[in-house]
Amino acid sequence: MNRILLALITVGFAFASQAQVLLSEDFQVFANSGDIPFVEEPDDAEPEDWLSVDLDNLPDANTRPQNWYGTTGVEYILVDPIPEDTNFVMGSSSWLDGFAPGNRNYLITPELDIQAGMTVLHFDVGVRQTPRYADGMRVVVSPDADMTDLEANFSDTLWTQAQMVEEVSWVVDYYPGIDYTGCSAGGGFDIESFCWFPATFGDGTGGTGYRHAEDHTVTAYLDSSDNVFVGLNEPHTLDLSMYAGQTIRIAFLHDSDDDNFITVDNIVVEMPTSVAEFDFADLVSFYPNPATERLNLNFSTLVQNSAIVNVYDANGREVLSEVFSGNNLYAFHTLDVRALEAGIYSIQVTIDNTTVVGDTFMKQ
Repeated sequence: MNRILLALITVGFAFASQAQVLLSEDFQVFANSGDIPFVEEPDDAEPEDWLSVDLDNLPDANTRPQNWYGTTGVEYILVDPIPEDTNFVMGSSSWLDGFAPGNRNYLITPELDIQAGMTVLHFDVGVRQTPRYADGMRVVVSPDADMTDLEANFSDTLWTQAQMVEEVSWVVDYYPGIDYTGCSAGGGFDIESFCWFPATFGDGTGGTGYRHAEDHTVTAYLDSSDNVFVGLNEPHTLDLSMYAGQTIRIAFLHDSDDDNFITVDNIVVEMPTSVAEFDFADLVSFYPNPATERLNLNFSTLVQNSAIVNVYDANGREVLSEVFSGNNLYAFHTLDVRALEAGIYSIQVTIDNTTVVGDTFMKQ
């Protein structure tokens, strides 16, 4: 079921200014035979430089470049002919020669001076295929912009996209502590019939792994091809406010092993003037959808003070209401929906007493 945005209403707030943009890159320079002068050696980088670093130095199985490179997006895989307004992205391959593990490609932003106040990172992610051989990646930060040792310096993991994992000879060494016995890369569209790393799923923060298109429930970000989905560009937003007063670099680390191909696009770092500039998915995540007994809720750190949750049936009648605030705001929350009849419900959340955002879920 496609995500439906029910409401995005600003209450009693007048914008004094537009968001301050610290960084914006859509990679469309490649559409005009242009280029971005990516630096490949961290020692050669200036503060304003983008970097594309192939840390593993392992050859690709398909003669693709070994690091992040400009290319057309995965949304064009099923399109013939390619339209004139081709979208260019940065892509990276994990399908290495001899099906080798160890892929480690870093796409690194210029230095960013994070100021006091709300600062966020926006970016899109697409995957060549999912769930079979679905690529994962991480968004990591060097808190002081140091790049002397990439693996040590980019110590903060902000977000993780889960990768498909199968039982192969090297899997115990690369993913210790998780039993992948019997895991295979069989065909089919059922996401639950495959094994993943991380093995705990969620919104990609806090050690969880995010699976594309909200566990394949948002069809707007999926297109079918043979016995797999093509994972179309999906937007994400992360909070950077914890780095206020610091100069950082952000890296998109493609560390998926023996999968296929992943893309990132539309990288923006900005200082919004209000939480009202975000939509539901930036502020609230919920699962499972459909729900049978409980609906789990998580609020992003962009929510500063409170969240009032109201659930309405198809007739507009309020059937559930909860208020979360204070130290309890970022805890794991559960709505008991067992008493609700089967059908479609709308969930509306009032954020910090100023903004109402909404979405829908199905009760089975």
